[in-house]
Amino acid sequence: KDKRVDFLVRRKGEGLFGDDLLTVEPRESAVYQLAYAPTRAGETEGVVSFNNDDIGEFWYKLKMVAKPAAPSDLAFQCEIGKSTSQEIILQNPLDTDCNMTITSTNDINFSVSPQNLTLRSAPVRVTITYTPSAIQVSQEAVITISHPKAGLWEYRCKGTGTPPTRMDPVKCIGQVGTASSLIVSFRNPFPVPRKFIPSLVNGSPAFALMQKRAPMTLGPFQGHQIPISYSPTEITQHEGHVVVEAIDQQEGGALKWEFPIQGVAESFSTSGATKLVCKSRKESKIVMPLQLSHLRGPASEEDIVPTIIVDGSAKYFKAASNSITAKLIDRPVDATGDSSVVYCEFTFAPLRPFVLAAELLLKRKEGGIWRYPLNLESQAPEVDDVIDLEAAVNVIASANFHLYNILPQSRPFLAYFTP
Repeated sequence: KDKRVDFLVRRKGEGLFGDDLLTVEPRESAVYQLAYAPTRAGETEGVVSFNNDDIGEFWYKLKMVAKPAAPSDLAFQCEIGKSTSQEIILQNPLDTDCNMTITSTNDINFSVSPQNLTLRSAPVRVTITYTPSAIQVSQEAVITISHPKAGLWEYRCKGTGTPPTRMDPVKCIGQVGTASSLIVSFRNPFPVPRKFIPSLVNGSPAFALMQKRAPMTLGPFQGHQIPISYSPTEITQHEGHVVVEAIDQQEGGALKWEFPIQGVAESFSTSGATKLVCKSRKESKIVMPLQLSHLRGPASEEDIVPTIIVDGSAKYFKAASNSITAKLIDRPVDATGDSSVVYCEFTFAPLRPFVLAAELLLKRKEGGIWRYPLNLESQAPEVDDVIDLEAAVNVIASANFHLYNILPQSRPFLAYFTP
């Protein structure tokens, strides 16, 4: 009674947490906080005991009841023909990996990704996706993610489909003077066969529908690819719309899916690759005239953005990418008056020798790309200095020289003698 007593606390039972030591001051009482955090529903038993070598042991039998957790409600709303998703985060309550079991009462409208789910020490993001198959009709599902020891997560999902409007744009790139194609993918979103008719509206003459404008019958959730040809004649961005209309109306109003299509025309230079040569650790500036073919109207430097693309698989890709820049400059005084020619200034300042291919892209802000091949050659650097060493026989002579690192980070240098 006149001295402080320390009790060693032992807990036995799933989901019990608390301190391992309880200290009671002289002539006082103490409260021990025992936390219960079950991971699965059910009734279990446990024990908590307090042990001291001088006083002995006090133990208590526990009857623990874990009630099922209330399901989490998730609400979705989405245009029919599209999908929408919500992300949930799961935390593993155990110290071991848990392979989870996923079930859903409505696999048609709701899906879970990833399907093969393993909970590890880090939180895991799970995506629940809703794809409507009816308009203004409530569609529901109960999704469970469970493990015999880690517990159960339950989600009550409710989704409603709305009439279609504009779908995601479909884009393609085509060479001027050459026919290319793009595919508009459409899927019957209904669980019954329906008739649809595709058409090309408000489109540039560069686009053409490659199938007859005739009704087509698609089965439940059946997909169909609508081919569109793209034949640009000038460097610009062409736009149009593919409209798919349901012609056997069952929802009391017209159903139309509108797919914006965008075509970007590009032109490849036929004059061969331009070679840029510079010694390593030097800088070279080269001005080159560039012919803007298939351009309607005069060229404007403010309308064009130059970009240099280096082969990403090349050995010295990073070194080459950092060594060259390009910008458009004003027309030289002695230049010809051809309005379809712009002048580009290259600044080539390599740090090490390499030879590789690159490409200059002139991107028009209104849409369209000109491509010009480049060959980059960084030659071996000039000799930095000549070191003269003189020494008598059996006498050691030495010389010092400085190395300068032009990079903002520390870099190792390798010193060696050439053969």
